[in-house]
Amino acid sequence: MLFPLNGEAFGLCVGSAALTILILAATRWRGRAARIAVGIGASAAIGAIANLQTYSFLTAVYLASFAVAAYGLVTARRWWLWALSAALIPLLFLVGPRVAENSSQLIALMLGLTPAIPGLIYILIKSRGLAAIFFAVAGLAAAPSVVGTYLGLANGDPFLVYRVASSKDLGVPILTGVIASIVLAIPLILVFLAGIHQRHRLWIAYPVGVAIAWILLAGNDRWGANQEPYRMWIDSFMLIATTLLPVLLAVARRYLSRGDQPVPVKLPLSPREARPGSAPEPEAEPVESPVGRRSRLIAIVAVCLVLAVAALSAADWARFFVANLRAQMITLDSPRQLAIAEAIEGIDDDSLLLVDPCIDPLLVKATTGVPIAWMNYGMAWPEEYQSVLDYMASRGQEGVLDLDAARGANAHWLVTDSECDPSWADDYDDHLELVDDVTVPGGATISLWRLT
Repeated sequence: MLFPLNGEAFGLCVGSAALTILILAATRWRGRAARIAVGIGASAAIGAIANLQTYSFLTAVYLASFAVAAYGLVTARRWWLWALSAALIPLLFLVGPRVAENSSQLIALMLGLTPAIPGLIYILIKSRGLAAIFFAVAGLAAAPSVVGTYLGLANGDPFLVYRVASSKDLGVPILTGVIASIVLAIPLILVFLAGIHQRHRLWIAYPVGVAIAWILLAGNDRWGANQEPYRMWIDSFMLIATTLLPVLLAVARRYLSRGDQPVPVKLPLSPREARPGSAPEPEAEPVESPVGRRSRLIAIVAVCLVLAVAALSAADWARFFVANLRAQMITLDSPRQLAIAEAIEGIDDDSLLLVDPCIDPLLVKATTGVPIAWMNYGMAWPEEYQSVLDYMASRGQEGVLDLDAARGANAHWLVTDSECDPSWADDYDDHLELVDDVTVPGGATISLWRLT
């Protein structure tokens, strides 16, 4: 996810930092003023991500909202609130598709936060409304992009309408998603069990909240939103991995440190604490249970399990790191690219350009800017997109030129490399008229053809 170094990578880094600082502030900092200041700063950072990249913003909002809501439910200790939140999840799967169909998928995405509402309302009440400042700051920071997107959809902006309609069939297969999540699911379960054992609110709420948010985001195609669930699965993976680390280290330290004294944790900004001049409220969190020898041995085995699964999972990263696919620097002014650009100068209309299987269409587009018969699902589509898709499929799977698809896509030009196998210049010479030849110094000949 970080490899492209694009807006999403930046947004995820900002979200990871903000969420991690919130966790550390809630568990380590005792100053109320400092916690409020950090909360406002982190909320602003999370909201600002909306103006950088949509999916990293949505993922950070979901994870933060559900984790905070779960913390409120754990603090409240009212089973009817837990039951209400749980009941809202299947209701989302029933109502969400109808909301998306009758209004918009943007509204459906907002609807996906409804299971967190009971816990968030409790947090608002418990803090006497002070938590509303954090929600408002995040909303104001995100407003330029969110409001602009909503107005664009309401006014029928062509790109936004296309973008919403094109995001489909991008779900995460359940079995694949579960298997790939094991590396984080195991430590999340262990943190939850440690929270139950130690009666630690954050250790109970954090894994429950982020796990539910992860499941809802990765399955958003099943409850109506249908906005790139595979990408939200990956974004959630990164944000959970980075925020889970300090929590996991705190749990390990508690169980493996013999001289560590238990430090109870309470809900920040309780009603009495929020009242100026009042005495501190008595600690509401039960004191953590002592760690016996058996618990310590279990913790050692659990840490070894987490490390082993993480090491096994890192094999994917190792294979990616040593892969040669696109690992070289991309040179846009190589002799070959300059020869292709020179040959293309013979194009005298606005019809689409085709390239043979040995020429990279993306590099041709980058170096020349000519209209080219190519498309990405996540980007703008050409008008005759189905013909372009047919041409791309035949070119990539069989190495052949689908002339009918090319003509249907309004493509009148073709660029070939004389050293390419298959040689489209030879295979389709009855349908080609040579326009120009440019020789690469010491190498192949680049040819521009007109389709007859």
